[in-house]
Amino acid sequence: MEDCRVRVRLNNQSWVLNIDSEGQFNNVPPELNDMCRIISHVHQHHHYLLGRVEV
Repeated sequence: MEDCRVRVRLNNQSWVLNIDSEGQFNNVPPELNDMCRIISHVHQHHHYLLGRVEV
């Protein structure tokens, strides 16, 4: 997988973040740290990106 864009939505706000082939995000806003850590972990260990998940 090459670099991808991931849309993350939290509390009626949306961000489009870049995730690299290692499953790491770049320039994550502080309020998304925990969510992006979970998405990154799932991607790295299960080779899977979560679909439409809203908090």
